[in-house]
Amino acid sequence: MKTPQVSIAICTYNRPLILKLCLEHIKKHVGNFRNEVEVIVVENSKSDDSYRIFNTFLSDSYFVIRYYNESNIGLSYARNRAASEAVGDYIFYIDDDCLFQEDTMKELFLMIEEGYDVFGGHYEAYFLDPKPSWLNENFGTKKTIQIQKGPMLEGEKIEGGAMGISRSIFKIIGYFDPHFGMKGNVVGYSEETNFVNRAKDHQLKIGYNPFLKVHHIVGKHKYKVWWHLKSYYALSRDNCRNEKPLHISLWRTLILLPFRIMKYAIKLVMEKNYYYQNFIWNSFSGTFLLLGKLRCNIERFISK
Repeated sequence: MKTPQVSIAICTYNRPLILKLCLEHIKKHVGNFRNEVEVIVVENSKSDDSYRIFNTFLSDSYFVIRYYNESNIGLSYARNRAASEAVGDYIFYIDDDCLFQEDTMKELFLMIEEGYDVFGGHYEAYFLDPKPSWLNENFGTKKTIQIQKGPMLEGEKIEGGAMGISRSIFKIIGYFDPHFGMKGNVVGYSEETNFVNRAKDHQLKIGYNPFLKVHHIVGKHKYKVWWHLKSYYALSRDNCRNEKPLHISLWRTLILLPFRIMKYAIKLVMEKNYYYQNFIWNSFSGTFLLLGKLRCNIERFISK
């Protein structure tokens, strides 16, 4: 059997139904590239449900598909396990809640042909359930500044929902740092940023393709404002750990907090399409950014 050029890596944490959708869309859109790819599923929990989903595809798949369980909890551990098991020249990481689109494979191979060591793509929100009225209309779709494929522009970001890596560079810059990223159900970020920063330090070829698209399923847990506050906390904490802290003024945030609460309380009373979730978010998101940064700085002080 021909060695595949690309290993499509799906890291999952006990979400069998979402994983099933992810695999179905790969099968639907892999097309003429089926002999050029393998699919690797890495389950990062103790659940057997994902393995049962995998088995249904194993018996009915026309491309190589393999399954592993990674006992060390954390998305970075799971991605590193996928890298160690992959045989393709490139690894294309997608999250288990991402769905291939019609041109995903074509755009993926275009980036490989252009010789990028690391590259990223775009994701668009996909709602299985009706979107709550309070959520921003663009929520779940990646913010991007780059409109043409090519070398990654300053300010653009590569995220793990669609991230390609030449397998050879792991020997140069190492693997994903387990200090970053999701750990089970605990929100975490910046594992991709940390990896890309190391690639930049080694002057590797880094690209971005806004036409390399996947759909990103917006889970119902993200319909709750508490998740958004926790997400901001984790984002600030992990950016700080990654030596790129968000610029947040402690005193300005605290002094302005009562005024923000008053401002958005009035808006909540006066505006019909302004919801209590918007009030909570607008009033306290800055505070959670501050708390994340403080957590990081306390960790640094203790470790000295």
